[in-house]
Amino acid sequence: MRASRSHHRQPRILFGVTAAVTARMFLVGQLGHFAAQGWQVHLVCGEPGLEAFAQREGVAAVHHVPMAREPSATDPAALIRTWRLLHRIRPDVVVLGTPKMGLLGMVAAFLTRVPERIYLVHGFRAQGLAGRRRRLLVALERLACGCATRVVAVSPSLRDALLAARVVRPAKVVVLGHGSANGVDVKRFVPAGPDGVLDARATFGLPPEARVVAFVGRLTKDKGIGALVDVWDRVAAAVPDAWLLVAGTEEPAGPADERALAGLRALPRVMQVGHVDAIEAVYRASDLLLMLSSREGLPTVVLEAAACEVPAVAFGVTGVVDAIEDKTTGLCSAKGDVRHVQELVLELLGVDERRTTMGQAARRRVVDGFAQETVWQAWSELVTGAHAQQSRSRISS
Repeated sequence: MRASRSHHRQPRILFGVTAAVTARMFLVGQLGHFAAQGWQVHLVCGEPGLEAFAQREGVAAVHHVPMAREPSATDPAALIRTWRLLHRIRPDVVVLGTPKMGLLGMVAAFLTRVPERIYLVHGFRAQGLAGRRRRLLVALERLACGCATRVVAVSPSLRDALLAARVVRPAKVVVLGHGSANGVDVKRFVPAGPDGVLDARATFGLPPEARVVAFVGRLTKDKGIGALVDVWDRVAAAVPDAWLLVAGTEEPAGPADERALAGLRALPRVMQVGHVDAIEAVYRASDLLLMLSSREGLPTVVLEAAACEVPAVAFGVTGVVDAIEDKTTGLCSAKGDVRHVQELVLELLGVDERRTTMGQAARRRVVDGFAQETVWQAWSELVTGAHAQQSRSRISS
């Protein structure tokens, strides 16, 4: 038996993502958890700059394989580099997510015969599309799932969407616990208390007695920038002391997005603060979170806000329906029903007691089902069980 596959050596696991920001968001703490459990942890990313992060997590080595996020002529070269990396490291398990790394990494892992290949699906980009682009994305998703030994969907409704599109067999795809890729740090995301609310609002220059609605996310079509303008146009007119706190970078996908952004800037009482590292301050300054995405895997911002006792109003689309328990931790509307969202926002802004009750229920739900330690344990059980099964198979053969 080759030494690289010997069951006597330290087991090796490799995590892979396309963008560095994804690693910092969805792998923080989890890599250290696996390192503490005795795994030799490797991290590969399509972008550089993760050395300090990897060191804090106890990662054995961080690897950079240049990789474009969108389809590119450089993709074959990225596939070859990933194949060479896996051939050199010989991991026992790979956990690869995000569209490009998930696809190219899964193909490379299949070709190098990595024993356990876990494809982590954060979202289904083909949803809402039609024609040739949808067929292409479904085919690529089917290829990534086909190369995997296991597929992990981050929410039950995302699993249902994958099954409905027939991109993966039911026996292969699972949801860990209630869902989530990395859970929520419930010690970081905590209720603010009256003084904390005032401090957070002062940080962003908001009036202390305002009614604050937060929008957190990239300012682009997929995140509902057009709907945000329509919703706030009515809410601002109806509630004179309401403010919209917008945290996220502008990423217009075309002229329609440019017009929407211009419209947002023209509306009254809109505070745009760009990217915010300490995003918990945004939640603490807010009474309500607004989520207007047309599709999600499982919206982390909804769960983070919930941990801070901030309920959400959203379109009830894939992923969001798993993050919000409708009428208990927030309110959901049919996709695209902007007028209903307007009514729901006005309804919650007008009833402080109901908002408070929903916020408390939202935190309890996150603590019980989405805390990071709970999610890490579910990942550990999946990976350890799969590795043990592979080890037994190699010994018996």
